[in-house]
Amino acid sequence: MYLLNLILLSTFIIALSASTFKCADGSCVCDTDQEVVSCHNNASRTELPMPEKRLRGFVAIGITRNDLKTLPPEEEILQKYPDLLGIDVCGNKNFDTSIIPNYNKIHILACEGDEEKTYVDETTVPTDDCDIQCVAMQKVESAKKYLKHLYQLLLKKVEEVKDTEFFKEVSRTASSVGRDFMEFLRNHT
Repeated sequence: MYLLNLILLSTFIIALSASTFKCADGSCVCDTDQEVVSCHNNASRTELPMPEKRLRGFVAIGITRNDLKTLPPEEEILQKYPDLLGIDVCGNKNFDTSIIPNYNKIHILACEGDEEKTYVDETTVPTDDCDIQCVAMQKVESAKKYLKHLYQLLLKKVEEVKDTEFFKEVSRTASSVGRDFMEFLRNHT
């Protein structure tokens, strides 16, 4: 519980100092503090918005609850978003998940079935009706829901891979490294 409160407090502080602006094709919001491009909740959006010029410093694109069917080739995306690490396309019911193996540098998070309910609210720019404190509170609530959603996805993915030989080998190696490190500390302190 302490960790969750710390995460929420950090999110709130970040939200208060966040710099947000319209970006990509003008229909998305870029958040420079969270390094995220938010393009959520547009049922008529069928393509990943691409900026005219390169957009540096953004590691993730959230493009949930749209009508995406596919994504541009990975190299084309990286030309416009050179620092990009991941794209969240959950909630795009018609998205062709068969393209995901074509992406090696960018991680594509595509939820299927029960996971299609997403928790990301559209990022907003402060206005007269909703000032920076109002926007910050919206971000905190949205972040809480999204963190819970991502945690549940992580648990599900761990369940899926925990019986694979790769996971078992990684676990054995991590345990061995931990034992060796503890032995080193005992012998040198």
